Amino acid sequence: MKMKKGEYKTTIRLDQKMKEQLDDVFSYSHHHTKSDLIRHALFIGLSQIRTKLRCDCDFDKPDFNPTTKTTEDKS
Repeated sequence: MKMKKGEYKTTIRLDQKMKEQLDDVFSYSHHHTKSDLIRHALFIGLSQIRTKLRCDCDFDKPDFNPTTKTTEDKS
């Protein structure tokens, strides 16, 4: 299978508990494949890591946006 630009292929080893949890979640999801669920979980995990790193970078400004180097006004 040829990969498109920006696509990545990886192998993930799951322990028994993770496999059981994935099977449990998959039993409720009829519209997704297990690889879709894993991809979504990785995206959520990476988003949380990014948020944590962003907050750790600038404690005084929790809404600091590292992309634009500005703070976002939530009001």
